[in-house]
Amino acid sequence: MEYRRRKRYRSAQSRPGGAGAAKTIVALLVIAAIVYVISASTVGAWIAKKVIAPAFSAFDNLLQSNTEKDAPAAENAGGIDMQSGAPGEKSVTDEVLLPGVECYALQMGVFSNWDNANTQAAQLQQRGAGGYVMDDAGKYRVLAAAYAAQDSLKQVREQLDADGVESASYVFNAPDSTLRVTGTPKQLDGITAGFQALTAIMEEMAETSLAFDQQRQTADQGRETAKTLLTRIEDARTAFSMVATMAHPVLEATKSCFDEYETAMRALSAYSSQSFVDFSSKMKYTHLKIVCSYLMLAQKIAEI
Repeated sequence: MEYRRRKRYRSAQSRPGGAGAAKTIVALLVIAAIVYVISASTVGAWIAKKVIAPAFSAFDNLLQSNTEKDAPAAENAGGIDMQSGAPGEKSVTDEVLLPGVECYALQMGVFSNWDNANTQAAQLQQRGAGGYVMDDAGKYRVLAAAYAAQDSLKQVREQLDADGVESASYVFNAPDSTLRVTGTPKQLDGITAGFQALTAIMEEMAETSLAFDQQRQTADQGRETAKTLLTRIEDARTAFSMVATMAHPVLEATKSCFDEYETAMRALSAYSSQSFVDFSSKMKYTHLKIVCSYLMLAQKIAEI
């Protein structure tokens, strides 16, 4: 398999010191500023002070922070050779792009104990935050939100700092990767479409989560949106599986990513709570799970 990928970046995180119980409680009191993103016309003076727009974009496992450090690019020999088309079908060789992602996450705590991390995550979820616990080599990071733009995260952290609450910035980054694939034009187009579908669904979930808060949608509206996205995931996975029929680590990892998308979205579409806060939290958590799955795929491909 010939796999060519561009430079990967990794850097040290920016994180607060040990978070005590008192600071955790304070964080819970102000976290509503992160999760209630409502238009000015509906909230008036409150929004002027507290509006923060969580635009979840993409993150997990390829964990990066504010200062990037170059790492040598890797080159692996071989390629994905899918020359198994019908007799007479012309094979071509071309590069297929796995789009990179980057976003800026708000970290509210780091724990060495899984149970402690989950306790804080559950408390954050009660206030509408994602409360996603990420296992980073034995360190458990509790994430409240992530943002497409660094300025958005900066605004959040400045507000939290003004309220006496410690937080940390965490950048998640996976650069574009390219795969050299040999197969029929239909096969190459199918693989490209599969990668693009994973990215598009991830981005749409970010917009969906943001719109849910901004528009004060009902849980029923959220479920309907989740069902629509679930159908798109199922259709994209079926289409990808029809062209990616051979056993290959990259193709199998992509199918697994689709499976994780589907599982997360199915759970959201079946979530029965009618509470705005609960459903908002579930949407954020679902999106975090999806983007984590995507970045795990990027990491797996980088290691092949």
